[in-house]
Amino acid sequence: MAGHELFGHGSGKLIYRDQKTGKCPLSIADPLNPSEMISTCYEKGETYSSRFGDISTSFEECKADITGLFLSAFPEMYTVFNWDKTNSSDLQLMSMLAEVRKGILGMASSYNEE
Repeated sequence: MAGHELFGHGSGKLIYRDQKTGKCPLSIADPLNPSEMISTCYEKGETYSSRFGDISTSFEECKADITGLFLSAFPEMYTVFNWDKTNSSDLQLMSMLAEVRKGILGMASSYNEE
């Protein structure tokens, strides 16, 4: 849960174009093509919601869920929150089952017989 809230929702700072130079202050390797760099950024006045529109909330939740699940694979994550490393496999299983439950509830709430 903490990985979802703190790292999932807490990551993803918006990087804006420098108004003086007209350049993005950060260049990141493209994860799909590591030989190329991503050099785009948000323009003045843009927000996450304005860029991604209707899918922004769903995408944000998905990012936070995946981040929390990914971090649950690392026992070091538990020490940050003073959990015993011996319980890490139980906590990881609990995290995965919570995601499965959330998915089933989401499908059930939007089920339409037609």
